Amino acid sequence: VKAPFFFFFWSRSKYLRDLSGTQNLCEDVYELLLICDSYSEIENYCTEIKNTLLNSLFTKLGGEGPYIENLELEFTGEEYIYQPNAIKSSILLTTNYKEE
Repeated sequence: VKAPFFFFFWSRSKYLRDLSGTQNLCEDVYELLLICDSYSEIENYCTEIKNTLLNSLFTKLGGEGPYIENLELEFTGEEYIYQPNAIKSSILLTTNYKEE
């Protein structure tokens, strides 16, 4: 199997609260990992991922899914991996959405 690889981990989900109690707003955090053969390939895919995610802001996923209120993308950096001679990029994605 050759690069590129893309996979993600769902790390947590919680209901947001304010002084009046629990809201119907949820927050989920994901770690996105991308492994490519070169830095230029990583940059291209990261740009494509960023654009795709930002285009889902203020929409219902899939037309009928949850309404995305907020997205935060945190690019945590790239790292060289000796075996299989590739570059890894990590992105933290935090989403806030209304549960209906």
